[in-house]
Amino acid sequence: MPFVFTSYFDRFPGFDHHPRRSVRDEFNRLAKTQKWDKEDTARQRAACYNEELEGHFAGLGITDQLGRLQHLCVELGIEPLDTINKCKKVLKKTHVNLVDLMNAHRTGKKVGKFDTYKQLRTYTLESGKIYPKKYAKGDVVKVLLRQIFYE
Repeated sequence: MPFVFTSYFDRFPGFDHHPRRSVRDEFNRLAKTQKWDKEDTARQRAACYNEELEGHFAGLGITDQLGRLQHLCVELGIEPLDTINKCKKVLKKTHVNLVDLMNAHRTGKKVGKFDTYKQLRTYTLESGKIYPKKYAKGDVVKVLLRQIFYE
């Protein structure tokens, strides 16, 4: 039986999800209908974002870690390398906003990269496109996730 990816949003049959729109905007629209408290909203946002990223690769039939990291390299204009560690090393030096990456998957557009961590941090804080680190899961997320808030 072939794998069929179901979106996080499919869990909410009364919600009219628009898969080509911004994942953040769609999640915010959904959250308003659910009346979650702050903690539940953060947890649900992370589940949505985790599934959005992992689902992208599953939908392409890429299920192994090396394959996901190599595909991510290609998406970001980086020559894919032949081991997980080499891919992670080069991706750790790459600065992209994860919400923008998900939106690029949805729209087919290229995701923007930042030259420095500082540029990424400033953009992320100003745009509010924040991936909830506390609940982040998955190898793709962890290799690109950066510390935005100082604790």
